[in-house]
Amino acid sequence: MAETESIGCPSPNCALPVDLLLRSNEGSVFGAHASMLGEKTGAFPTDDMDKVVVTDSELVDCPVRKDILKVFLVMLHDDDELSMKSAISALDDDMILDLVAAAELYQAEKVKDVCDSWIKLKAPERPWLAFRYALKHRDISTLDRTAPYTLGSDSYVTFQVDRLDHLTARAWYKYREPYIHVTDRFLTVPLPEKNSKGKLHWCRAWDSYEADVKLAVAGLRGAEDVFSAKRWRDVPIFEPDHRSNGRKCGLCRTRAHKWEMSIVKPLG
Repeated sequence: MAETESIGCPSPNCALPVDLLLRSNEGSVFGAHASMLGEKTGAFPTDDMDKVVVTDSELVDCPVRKDILKVFLVMLHDDDELSMKSAISALDDDMILDLVAAAELYQAEKVKDVCDSWIKLKAPERPWLAFRYALKHRDISTLDRTAPYTLGSDSYVTFQVDRLDHLTARAWYKYREPYIHVTDRFLTVPLPEKNSKGKLHWCRAWDSYEADVKLAVAGLRGAEDVFSAKRWRDVPIFEPDHRSNGRKCGLCRTRAHKWEMSIVKPLG
């Protein structure tokens, strides 16, 4: 076993004997432990882990690049979820997606579940990662929640979109359109209603109401560029009373309702 013993396990301070050699798709070799892989994965490298016999000169080829294979093996050693999430946070988006793919390939449920929860938790901070992950896994709720955080007009957004594959980019553009509509309609405030004399009703209560609505939306996280239909419905924009001469202003109420419906109704 001289050859297997000369190649160490990538996990620091691991004292388990190395009895398996794994080779990445780039040719890098890592020491591993058959018993651990058999326990913590469902198919690594085969469904019959107890029947795998590896000689000193035999290598098990893995269709995973070396940096991902190393992280994956280290995470298999870790039973602490906080520690695992800390390791994930140090990776870039592409590495995390590749780590998820490796966990799915080898049925490492714990690694996969921790990645899933971390990606969803960090969606507002790393929306492009969450969007790509959710699209691949057809997670509609995460897509809906994440998409608004990816929208904007700066060079960073352009850079991120250019990096997407064709199908992912098409999905993103489909998500973008309704939010552009929402933003446009939100900034297009309906004209005042006409009073009984056929004149536009300019109420002193409206200006403060409109300012309060726009301030409330702008204060929502992720709303610097856009906000979702759900966010719109969650903002209590019709709570303040519109008063004219000490009475509720029905005309302003109608105007406010038209403002909301111009956004919400087309989005279903």
